[in-house]
Amino acid sequence: MKFIDLFAGIGGFHTGLEKAGHTCVGWVEWDKFARQSYQAIYDTDGLYTATDIQDVKGVDLPDADLWTFGSPCTDISLAGRKEGLKGKHSSMFFEIVRCLEERVQAQKELPAFLLMENVKALLSSNGGWDFARVLIEMDKVGYDCEWKVYNTADYLPQNRERVYIVGHLRKKIQPKYFLGQDKVQQLIDNLREK
Repeated sequence: MKFIDLFAGIGGFHTGLEKAGHTCVGWVEWDKFARQSYQAIYDTDGLYTATDIQDVKGVDLPDADLWTFGSPCTDISLAGRKEGLKGKHSSMFFEIVRCLEERVQAQKELPAFLLMENVKALLSSNGGWDFARVLIEMDKVGYDCEWKVYNTADYLPQNRERVYIVGHLRKKIQPKYFLGQDKVQQLIDNLREK
């Protein structure tokens, strides 16, 4: 699959997807130090890139099967400002929606999958309405969603719970392409035994 790495940071999604045999075709990151790290870690020659998602036009993004993003959690995190999706930083989620809407309006192909990561507090932010808003916005641009909270403690010596939301382009992709809940649990159990 071809993927675009939005809010790329230093490339957590990029590393995992590349190891799984997928190809990055573009990335967006505004932090200059994260950009320097990303370029040092990955071969970015010839890839689409931009520094500010607010300046990106959805129609200019290269075609890709998957868009990955972890929009800023600053306003959602329990340690943050708690302004939710209305906050200056966490509202950047809506820039992804805008880019998708621009592609719909221009009749350009949408990615078959969306993969969003954020802090677990997204589920309860603003009484749960922020999470509902994420699902509604993804639904409006044509995606059915599944989600699950994972704790890095299941894989690494670190306790960080994150919610992962997978959007499947409606009527085109069926969820069978992803591991079912029982398979994910089996994988976790196998890792714990090693």
